[in-house]
Parts: sequence; structure tokens; C-alpha cells
Amino acid sequence: MLELGFWMKAKAEKLWVLCACVTVVLVAVGLPGCVHQDKSDRASDNTARSVEAQNEILVAAPIASANEDEAAEEEPEWADNSYCYVCHLNYDGEELTQNHEIAGVGCETCHGVSEQHSADEDGITPPERMFSKNEIHSFCTTCHTKAEIEHVDEHKPLFQKGSGDTHVCTDCHGDHEMAVRTRIWDKKTGELVSDDGVRMMYKDSPTRGNP
Repeated sequence: MLELGFWMKAKAEKLWVLCACVTVVLVAVGLPGCVHQDKSDRASDNTARSVEAQNEILVAAPIASANEDEAAEEEPEWADNSYCYVCHLNYDGEELTQNHEIAGVGCETCHGVSEQHSADEDGITPPERMFSKNEIHSFCTTCHTKAEIEHVDEHKPLFQKGSGDTHVCTDCHGDHEMAVRTRIWDKKTGELVSDDGVRMMYKDSPTRGNP
């Protein structure tokens, strides 16, 4: 009996040692796997957050661009009339000119680039485009359409046939005319009708359109 007791005790000790070894092996094998899995989970989470952030940027970029486009439409670049003001300084700050200038509509929009007119210091060469009184209304309404302005009481007679109203836009808007004219052209043909006779340039100057 005594020998049997010792034998069972020895077996129990060996079994305990075996269990301890198995436990150590399992821990050794399983722990790195857990650590690796944890790192993988964290890496996946970081990747997901990065992708989400990039998507937010991609979504925000077109919105920002659209806002910039809207701002650009709301605030157009001012027209540069400085070249014209060298001679026509009276229009610098004049109501009609300034209101259009702020909206990006300069002198050349209505009167043409008129390079030869600008270069002719004698002022014999007319602008590319001039308007007689009966042409003003039809030209202005190419931009300021009937649908946009007819609701104003003062404008209504302009669109009523037989109203007898002979007013044109420049009668009320601004002071868009020269008080003193030393050069008068036929507004349709551009022919010089009258002038003060003053000349500062030689007769065959290229700026007068001569070859």
C-alpha cells in the first residue's frame, strides 16, 4: 500500500508538471497571436479613419470650390477704364459709368475697343460704336431685359405702345454725355460733321488710319 501511495503521488506530480508545460506552451503560442491581432485591429481602425478623413476632404473640396465660384459670380472684377479716362476724365466717377464699371462692364463693352480713336490725339477718328437717341433704349435692353425692369413704374411707359413717352435710359440714369463737344460725328456713319479745327498731329499720321 505504501508503494502504491508513492507511485500515485509521483504520477500526480508528473501530471502537474505536464499540465504546467502545456499551459506555458499555449501562452507562448497564443500571446503573440493576440498581440498581432490587436495590432491588426488597431491598424484596420486607423486605416478606416484615414479613408473616412480623405472622403470628407474629397466631399468638402467641391463644396469649397462651388462657394468660391459663387463668390466670384457675386463680385465680378471691376472694368478698367483708365485708358479712356486719359481724355474722358469727366466720366471717371460719373454714375452710369461707375455702376457699370463695378459690374465689370467698361467703356469698350458698349463703344468697342476703339484703338484708332484712342490713338488719335486730334480726336478726328470716331469711336467704333456710337448711339443716336432712338438707339439707346434698344441697346440697353440687350443686357437689362424687359423682364428685369418693366416692374418699375418709371419703366412701364417705355414698353407700352402708343404711350408717347420719348424718354431714354440716359435721361434718368447718370449724366452720360459731354457738356462741350469739339468733335461731332454722324453717329451712324462715323463721318466728322464739325470740329474746332485744332490739330496737334501731322496730316498723314498712322494713328488716323493712314498706311
